[in-house]
Amino acid sequence: CKADKIQELASSARSDGQNNIAFAALLLQGKVDDCVELLVNTNRLPEAALFARTYCPSRVSGIVKLWKEDLGKTNTKAANRLADPEEYENLFPSHQEDLAREQFSRANSQAQRNASDYPAVCEERSLSLDERMQSGGSV
Repeated sequence: CKADKIQELASSARSDGQNNIAFAALLLQGKVDDCVELLVNTNRLPEAALFARTYCPSRVSGIVKLWKEDLGKTNTKAANRLADPEEYENLFPSHQEDLAREQFSRANSQAQRNASDYPAVCEERSLSLDERMQSGGSV
């Protein structure tokens, strides 16, 4: 199966320190939590926070805390300017909706689909995530 080959690529790239290739292979598989972990473990905290903001907003606060702590070692003023969506909801007006979208997406996503499912996936994806949530459809 081709998905197994992508997983092998992600694993071998990760062990060889080829983090960009590992990241791309993980993202192709939809393993966003593994992508975040890779970014955090390689101390790419700004990238991890921005990636999490888009793909797994429930992880943003924890990553921002790590980023603040790390940045505080060299630039306290800049670290204090980083905003956590849990603490500053006014700066992240859609955060609660983003969390709901993430929850829906995780609950309704299918781990792997065959390439032959592509036409059906295209049709499903013609609706926005909000429209699919309202209709009770899958991700």
